[in-house]
Amino acid sequence: MVVERGELERRLGFQVVDDDELRDLLLTAIGRAVGTSKTRLDLPGDGSVLLTLVYDKRGKLIGIEPGSHLTEEFASRLESEVAAKLMPAPVSRVRIMGLFAAHPVTGYWRYRDRIVLRQVPDSFPQAPMLSADHPLICEITYQGSVDSSVDMSRAEREPRQLALLLTLLVRGLKLPKHHQSQKAWAYLPPFTANGPSGPPQPHSAYVQLGYNLRDVSAHSGVLTNQADLPPMPTAEEPPNYIAPELTLTLPESLTEDLDRFFQLSPNDRRRLLRSAYWLHHSREVFYHSTSAAYTALVQSVEVLLDLPDGQPKCDQCKRSMGPGPTRMFMDFISRYAPAQTANERSMHKDVYRIRSKITHGEHLFAIDEETGFMGGGQVQGWEREQLGHAQKVCRTAVIGWLRDKSAEGHLSTPA
Repeated sequence: MVVERGELERRLGFQVVDDDELRDLLLTAIGRAVGTSKTRLDLPGDGSVLLTLVYDKRGKLIGIEPGSHLTEEFASRLESEVAAKLMPAPVSRVRIMGLFAAHPVTGYWRYRDRIVLRQVPDSFPQAPMLSADHPLICEITYQGSVDSSVDMSRAEREPRQLALLLTLLVRGLKLPKHHQSQKAWAYLPPFTANGPSGPPQPHSAYVQLGYNLRDVSAHSGVLTNQADLPPMPTAEEPPNYIAPELTLTLPESLTEDLDRFFQLSPNDRRRLLRSAYWLHHSREVFYHSTSAAYTALVQSVEVLLDLPDGQPKCDQCKRSMGPGPTRMFMDFISRYAPAQTANERSMHKDVYRIRSKITHGEHLFAIDEETGFMGGGQVQGWEREQLGHAQKVCRTAVIGWLRDKSAEGHLSTPA
């Protein structure tokens, strides 16, 4: 073997550079990979293994093994690639993207030197009704790279993660479709004003979904200043309803909650972002399947459950004798979103029970199974109430976990 494992790991910046960026660089340099198990990814050359990426059961890179056909020449080439693309000091850059809110957006808000939320220019298209996706501009700083391919990856990863976090902390905030090429049939013109010859004739068209931030660059070197924009309104508990006089209102705790996120360990940050993903996904799939939206809510909490290892097992059935997932879920929401009334306690118990029945094929919400329309029947009324309860409880519990978890660390406030 030309290169020993420890030397190879040192030369490739293992545990110095970002694991995902190192993997992508190696895949690009070698061209292909073969997953030989859940924890091993072989990067072969011409019929031989050049090196193997070794992962733990949680998907974290824990080592790089040299293959039998790895040469000093190729190892030096990889080392040079890492040194040129991943080792240079990061460059502060700003990613600019569109988001959507449940209320029209006016004003400007800034979180330290990391995030700006602001209204779109007055000349930009606005939703013609209150109950709609209302556009806004989100600017997020990220640690860019002098290498264009690495910079492109970073510009998509960290900013989108923080935008996803914002959808958890700001009620009604929504990401655009991740795949901007998504197309669908649309009924046109649904809201077009009458022309000189009267109302336009409706027709259908196959269109690309999305909102174009025309004349707004996707990248910048600095966050936009407030200028003459008013501050966005804030409230201790922003309204959870739509009315003509309401605009997007941010929670007063938003800055503090973002501080708390940056105080978390890398693993806890990842867990919280997964939780935020499931909460966001629940809203995305609601109009396709209320049942799927409901199960996603419970998933957002399950991500954060600390399942204990090494619990004693029954000698007869070999099953764990410790608390099961149902008990752990109930303990979690009772701690972070405690019921205030006897009725709420009863509904708390139903949250996981209903999810289990859906997951195991025993149940579908009536709107999915029967009419496809949220009517006023007794069953649909009860399900509508239970869904609303699960939405409130799961989001409250996830944010409660964030606040409790960060309090354990007592770390300094981010710059």
